[in-house]
Amino acid sequence: MISVPPLSLPQWQSDLSEFALHGTADAAARLLPHLKNSPVPVEAALAVHAACVHSALRSALAQRVPTVVALVGEGFFNTLAESYARANPPAAPQLSGWGEGLPAFIAAMPACAAYPWLGDMAAFDLALDRVAWVNPEATGPAVQLTPELALVASPGLAVLRCRHAVDRLRDAVAEATSGNEAALSAELLEAAPRCYVLWCAADAAVRCREISESLAEVLETLFLSDSGSETVPEIPAEGLAELAEALVSLSAIRLVHTAN
Repeated sequence: MISVPPLSLPQWQSDLSEFALHGTADAAARLLPHLKNSPVPVEAALAVHAACVHSALRSALAQRVPTVVALVGEGFFNTLAESYARANPPAAPQLSGWGEGLPAFIAAMPACAAYPWLGDMAAFDLALDRVAWVNPEATGPAVQLTPELALVASPGLAVLRCRHAVDRLRDAVAEATSGNEAALSAELLEAAPRCYVLWCAADAAVRCREISESLAEVLETLFLSDSGSETVPEIPAEGLAELAEALVSLSAIRLVHTAN
């Protein structure tokens, strides 16, 4: 009888992951001698394990980008998700945040070249998902205007730049899924630079609105810069006017009295 060298735990884990994600033959060859046939042959058991891994990853990704799934169909999405998982396997056991690299992956994937709006739609879906996980009672970034007044951002505040009308496209996809296929028109797929602001409202609903580039820059400068802002930097008058409009109509920013 030929003695089979034992596998260390790290090697076992590495081979199991390598086969599950990539189907690597060498990994399977090292694993098979250490497995025992049951009612299911060991080769089939490994294949089932790999299928379950990819099924779980596809499901997790589909929950984060539902509009992408609806746009390209389940078959194409399954292929896309499997390719993404092979190139970008999750680095943490929690899959709810996995998939952040999908927009860039789509942009570089030749099979997606015919869908130039797909990367934007993935970025929009992911942005919506991130805001949806925010605690609506959390305190957003704040900027002190005067000793008595401060601007306070809603939790989850985010600015998204893209080249397609992703909000209208998402709504059209929902209508088309409900039977109104005419809602998904070619006009919605035309490219044009756009900016959006997203935030979590007090009722825990995710809010989104298209905004101008100048307003996007104001929001980023005041609330989303890495260093943060304790006072209002010099902003063009147009930017301040648009910020005032945001305070009134967006509800993404609140004017708070801070005087005792």
